[in-house]
Amino acid sequence: MQRIPMRAFIGLFARASSNGRDHPRWSEPATADALYVGHPGNLVALGVAPVRSVSIPRGSIFSVIHPKSRMPAKKISATSKSALPFTASHASLLVGGTDQTLRRVTLGLAVLGWVLADIRAGFGKLVHVSPFQYVALQAIARVTTDDPWTTQSVARHFRVTKAFVSMELKPLIAKDLIRADPTANDKRSKIFSLTEHGTHALVALAPVQQKINDLLYSQFDSAGLVQLGETIERMLTDAEQASEYLKQLLASRKFEIE
Repeated sequence: MQRIPMRAFIGLFARASSNGRDHPRWSEPATADALYVGHPGNLVALGVAPVRSVSIPRGSIFSVIHPKSRMPAKKISATSKSALPFTASHASLLVGGTDQTLRRVTLGLAVLGWVLADIRAGFGKLVHVSPFQYVALQAIARVTTDDPWTTQSVARHFRVTKAFVSMELKPLIAKDLIRADPTANDKRSKIFSLTEHGTHALVALAPVQQKINDLLYSQFDSAGLVQLGETIERMLTDAEQASEYLKQLLASRKFEIE
């Protein structure tokens, strides 16, 4: 029996293996350090109540320990688990006739997203800005686009509102990390660019950024990195379609859309 701290719980789902009856089992020893994925609040995203720890008998179904009751939650039986419908209907997504591969990919992407969010937050702290401000600063400084970086183009690129972009970029301007120059055609529209102070800040950060990215993308060669970028672009398009469908569904059921 091994007790895993709350912060490691989500990682178990990403690394769970199937026992042939479509429910997850733990197949190897785990440590909290190896499974750290982010913030305990992310447990809510999987529909799991906040927990203090998880007890994992080797080769058996996960058992959740609630901080108040200290009693294991009711285990899901093999019968009820196998009765669950698949989470996709396209045959191409049901590898080997099940959705286990799809579930691992989906949960793996969720865990990866949380780890990347922690990395962005860390970079932001090093230059004393928020995670979004850090990403926007890097984009304005380094990413070449067909159109100049304006409030509208930043909002479009990061899939956020123009009001949010305006709010987040004001501190970067106040800290003299970027400047906003009026466009020739429309004085109300501003073009963002890096300042000398912003350049010095990113130059100072570069050694840490290089080390982190060398570790983060160590498995890729040049061709693999290009392929990853193309895959992400295609997934973003598909994700936007899926998100729009879900928003319409929620609106039809009277849920408030943020």
